[in-house]
Formats: sequence, structure tokens, C-alpha cells
Amino acid sequence: MIERSLRQTNTCAIKVTSSGPLKHLHTSVDPTPFTFNEIIWCTSASCQRWISSSTPLKTTPEGFIEVNEYYQTSVPFIFAAGDCATNPLSPRPKAGVFAVRAGPFIRQVRRELGFHRDVRD
Repeated sequence: MIERSLRQTNTCAIKVTSSGPLKHLHTSVDPTPFTFNEIIWCTSASCQRWISSSTPLKTTPEGFIEVNEYYQTSVPFIFAAGDCATNPLSPRPKAGVFAVRAGPFIRQVRRELGFHRDVRD
């Protein structure tokens, strides 16, 4: 049996073990493991804590990176989009589609600022 500890959540400790093709989810709340073949773990949107504690980026009280309507952060030439970012003047739901829609705009802004090399190169 292989055992791997995932992380501590706000509500309980979580551990996944496996034996053969089956995996078992153990929590500190319920002693009975949940057995599965595959699992999709969905969480709410959040930003990594180190962004607000270890960078000069301005963040909201919830820890999201503040951006303007051009996805610019408080630090010149740094842009943010997706679940880690929010525009306080025009808040949007935390959904991946907004990050996808921001991609072409951010690419165009990078080019206009002189960053001609595509980030995919």
C-alpha cells in the first residue's frame, strides 16, 4: 500500500492511500475511507498566500491580486488574470472563461509594450 498525505484544509486533514488500482480517501472527520478509481477535486477560487505576503503586488483583503481594466497589477509590466486576480471596480465570478478571454488582450498589450517574443516560444 502506498500512502501520500495531500494537505490540511480548513476543516479536516486529508490523506489518500492506494492498493492496486483503487484509491482510498481518508479524512479526520470520518474514519471510514471513501474508495474510488478516479476523483475530481473541486475547490473554490483562491490565491496563493505567498502572493500577498511575499510580493509587492496589491491584493484584496481576500488575497486576490488587484488589477485594472487592462489586467495591470500595482507593479509596472506585471499582469494577472484568472482566479488569482480581481478588478475591484468590476468584479466577476471566478471562472476560467474570464482568464481565457483575457489571453488575447494581454498578448496584444505585451506586443504594444515591446515584448515581441511570444510567451509560447
